[in-house]
Amino acid sequence: MRANPLPLEAGPMSRTTPRAETRMPMSELPPSEEPMPIQDTPPPRVDSTPMRRGTRTRKPPAYLADYQ
Repeated sequence: MRANPLPLEAGPMSRTTPRAETRMPMSELPPSEEPMPIQDTPPPRVDSTPMRRGTRTRKPPAYLADYQ
């Protein structure tokens, strides 16, 4: 195997630097990127009724009334 021609240097994203140094703390974020708390927004209305009801709850057509 050949030796790597480039020497291994500790760059800003290399494994030798601790992970905390590569991350940006929350206090240094610009104000536009800070997460805004959601206020005065009601939860979306969830319609619990199904799109189509079962066939047993509906009245049968007139031509089927004799067979029931």
